[in-house]
Amino acid sequence: MLYDMPGLDEDQFRHEFNNLSRLQHPNIVRLVGYCHEIRKTCVEHHGRVIFADRIRLALCFEYMTFGSLDKYLSDEYSGLDWNVRYTIIKGICKGLKYLHEELRPPISHLDLNQLIYC
Repeated sequence: MLYDMPGLDEDQFRHEFNNLSRLQHPNIVRLVGYCHEIRKTCVEHHGRVIFADRIRLALCFEYMTFGSLDKYLSDEYSGLDWNVRYTIIKGICKGLKYLHEELRPPISHLDLNQLIYC
C-alpha cells in the first residue's frame, strides 16, 4: 500500500508502475498489477466538515513463499550457513547489475526489500 504519500499523483504512480512492470529478471520480484480505490470521507477543513476523496493505491507483487530476505540476512540465528548467505548475496548483486547496467534506461531504486529476492 502506498499510504498518504504527499505529492504522489496519478501520473507519478503510473510512471512508477510502468517502470516496475518492465523488470524481467529471476532475482527481482515481479510486479503483477495494482489497485486503485477512491472513497468519499468526511474530514474537518477550516472548522467545517466536508467530503473529500481518499485515494488508496497499492502495487501488487508476486507472492514470495519464504517471505522477505531481510529476516534471513539480518538474523544470525536463522540457521543459514555462510555458503547459503553468499549465494543470496550473489543473487542480489545480479539483480542490482540488471537494474544498473543491463536495463535500458537503468532504474534507480530506494527500497531494495521490495525489489530484490533470491
